[in-house]
Amino acid sequence: MEQETKITHKVCSQCKDDKNITEFYYDNTNKRYRASCKNCHNAVILKHYRSLSFEERSRRNTKMCRKQDAKFLETYGVTYSHMHYENRKLHTGPRVCSVCGSTDNVHLHIPDYNNYTVVIQLCKKHHHELHSQLRRDLEDA
Repeated sequence: MEQETKITHKVCSQCKDDKNITEFYYDNTNKRYRASCKNCHNAVILKHYRSLSFEERSRRNTKMCRKQDAKFLETYGVTYSHMHYENRKLHTGPRVCSVCGSTDNVHLHIPDYNNYTVVIQLCKKHHHELHSQLRRDLEDA
């Protein structure tokens, strides 16, 4: 019976530092950790993004928005852009996280896209935690 060894550290291919495995992104497609650490990977992505012209960045962002709008229109009968535009108009007052009461970086979470005018105000941390929990629930189902 083979015994699996759990990797705890890895050397980054870019900065050559020995780092904890949590400092590397896991690639689910190839079932392995990336060769470069998160900091180096993000620096490469950011450098590439900044090297693009303003027009190219705008074109890519517009293309992504159109793709997302088409998907939402097909599924919910309303575009993603319109839904968020309407929510910004409806929820104009001060934003306060419904979990911790923070007023910093508060997001509007839409629990049911069929009724997109009902939102929950969550700070970035709690919004991320909620979506992580929803993803875990979907994986368990």
